[in-house]
Amino acid sequence: MGGLGAARPVLRRELVADWRPAHHCAYLQSGRGIGRCLLVSRRSEPTALRVLHVAEALGGGVAAALKRYVRAVPDAEHHLLYARRADAPIDAALLAIFSSADEMVRGHLGRVKQLRQLAQSAAFDVLHLHSSFAGAYGRLAAFKSERLRIVYTPHCFAFERQDVGRLHKLNYIVVEALLGLNTSMIAACSEREQALGTRIVGKSKSVLVPNAVDDVFVRLQSEIPFADSHVLRVAAGGRLSAQRDPNFFVRVRKVLHDADVLFTWIGGGDPSGEAELRRNGIRVTGWLDEEGVVRALKESDIYFHTAAWDGFPMSVLEATALGVPSVVRRTTAFAGMEIKGLVETPSEAAASLRSLRRSASRLRLLRNWRSALKKYNPNEQEAALRRVYGVSDVIR
Repeated sequence: MGGLGAARPVLRRELVADWRPAHHCAYLQSGRGIGRCLLVSRRSEPTALRVLHVAEALGGGVAAALKRYVRAVPDAEHHLLYARRADAPIDAALLAIFSSADEMVRGHLGRVKQLRQLAQSAAFDVLHLHSSFAGAYGRLAAFKSERLRIVYTPHCFAFERQDVGRLHKLNYIVVEALLGLNTSMIAACSEREQALGTRIVGKSKSVLVPNAVDDVFVRLQSEIPFADSHVLRVAAGGRLSAQRDPNFFVRVRKVLHDADVLFTWIGGGDPSGEAELRRNGIRVTGWLDEEGVVRALKESDIYFHTAAWDGFPMSVLEATALGVPSVVRRTTAFAGMEIKGLVETPSEAAASLRSLRRSASRLRLLRNWRSALKKYNPNEQEAALRRVYGVSDVIR
């Protein structure tokens, strides 16, 4: 179905049995005083599902995942409430795919109140919370019910962090357990996250909604005719943060200081962090749009995923789709997966990179990744997301 004037398909709602005629206006008040009034009609006939996505950290993998969620269920109305971060600029093209996109107010308490107002307006059928802070805001602001389904995607639980001590991790576990009582479904982005979610909300309420690559990467998917590399081009990327651990990339660069290896960081963040990478001989692209990221990845021989912890990295999926093999740090995100190219130390990483100079080695690694990531595809994601949202097939 396409073209101008084509009828828009709608979803059959299964969550609300009796839809009485009423009108509700949800005022999304932004941090800059910009608002939007959504007139929502509750009718007895089936209508489009309305999903409010809440993202406190709208950048990197979360932004890429959100784009895929919207495209996975295009016959729903997707709205966005988000917060800006100085170290992660927001792509205007991302905001444009939502029916509405508004900024959160400042402060934790203010954001909880803002979400409570939206939940009480009855304008939305699903509240989809992304990452820890948004997960806390939404589940403190609203209560799950037959009318409102609260869906939570951790994109890596906070207690998986490696930059905090045991006491902090224990506190995160307790908070997640308590908030789990007010969670309709956990939409886990990886098998590891699903297993952790099962401990919190039970098996029936923790569903794997696998990350999947966006259309632009699928269209470009190919098996690149590799050539042996005299100068090995290695790319890492994302927002400069403790989670991404760019210092690990620097340490690998130091081990390979005398080798013909070109190191590039695709992305950016704090200017001092970017300067530190450049001082250590690493090229920094700064923030790029989607086409720029695709171009930078395709120009690389290897993608090196430096993250110290993860939900499930979109960047590895994107690199694999583009025909670029990945070397990644051994984290819990890949637990139970039969993957080659997992490393733990800078020395191991350097040895792995040296072994991939030959094209045949890189091709074997790429095929291994493609086999391991088969279930991380758009079809699996769509089916799982519809289940999580509580909707049946599209009504044509």
